[in-house]
Amino acid sequence: MDGYYYLHTNGDLIYKKFEPELDSPFVKEIWPVDITNRANAWQIALEALALGANAERVKNLARKWNLTFDDSIEMLKRVEPTERMKTGLNLFIEKILQMKIISARNMRSYHE
Repeated sequence: MDGYYYLHTNGDLIYKKFEPELDSPFVKEIWPVDITNRANAWQIALEALALGANAERVKNLARKWNLTFDDSIEMLKRVEPTERMKTGLNLFIEKILQMKIISARNMRSYHE
């Protein structure tokens, strides 16, 4: 284990060397960190966004961890995302990558 990230109730995503107390009224979620596992970085970033993490903090971590659009495609090939990760991926695409999500239903209007 390489430490922990926890999501504070104010939206801060904070790293700690030692495990924070989950029963604290200020801790929304805790993720153990495994720096050898890319899926772990994606899980932290996406689930934290889904739970209301500060997008600018996640953006900084995404840069540091090299979480890119192409890398997200690779992650989805290898990992069965949780519901929180799916929600977070939509937020990641819009807020971090600053890309629009176009559904198949909406694509019809571009062709008509």
